[in-house]
Amino acid sequence: MYGPLGLSDSESDTSEPAGCGGNNNNFVSALNMEAGKSYAILINNYSRSGNGFNIAFGGTGTFLGPEADFEILDESTPFCRFQEYTVVDTSRLFGTRVISYQWGFGDEAVFSSDTGRGPHKVTFPLAGIKTIFLSLETEDGCRVYKKLSIDVLCCDKSVIVDAGPDQTIKLGESTQLSGFASLPGQDWIIRWLPGDHLSCINCWDPIAMPYHDLMYSLTVQDDEQCSGRDTVLIRINKYKPLYIPNAFSPNGDGLNHTFNAFAGIALKQIRKLRIFDRWGDLV
Repeated sequence: MYGPLGLSDSESDTSEPAGCGGNNNNFVSALNMEAGKSYAILINNYSRSGNGFNIAFGGTGTFLGPEADFEILDESTPFCRFQEYTVVDTSRLFGTRVISYQWGFGDEAVFSSDTGRGPHKVTFPLAGIKTIFLSLETEDGCRVYKKLSIDVLCCDKSVIVDAGPDQTIKLGESTQLSGFASLPGQDWIIRWLPGDHLSCINCWDPIAMPYHDLMYSLTVQDDEQCSGRDTVLIRINKYKPLYIPNAFSPNGDGLNHTFNAFAGIALKQIRKLRIFDRWGDLV
């Protein structure tokens, strides 16, 4: 039989004998492709006629497996602790059936269930970055998952943090920072950043001695993971005062016999000093 041959969605047979008898039309059924497998087509065209044939493949094949997905109803911006959210499964299955759902909302979450399609009610009593996770398995043995991270905030209360007023100090000097947070007496977690040139980063009043202008941030978190932040700028006056007398008289009269250079704390070292007499000769 002459003419085109190939695969067709309208065919149900998987092989086609030679000749034109019966319902032979050179086409067999289309493939139900599975991920990870390769496929080939075999054509036996043995003939004494010497006529050959050409074969070409066209198009592409895409594996339509299940895709895990979900959405959060009643979504607010931002996400707030103690607010109840509804998580709904929106996975795409492409004709297969799910035999197992497994949800994850984190150890601190309060939720209605962690199995089944849902929808599920979930509440986060503590602030911070939370991750919602869905893993599902289909009857075909496919396992897929999705995870989503959200930032849950303390919308019901504010932590007021004060890192103190901006300051200007001389190069080489130090200054004490003074941090404060509202609701005193709690078990705060304190962190100053960056930690450069600080005597401590987890105390309220560190000593700072930066050598250039530096912005410090103070972040404070309470035992419910509610936090606040403030910044303080330390400006550095880089003037380096230095006084050198322009004359001294080591002549034995007991006056002005010694030579001294006077400098402030900002000056670390005099790298080179030369003294000349009144006639310009190097002493």
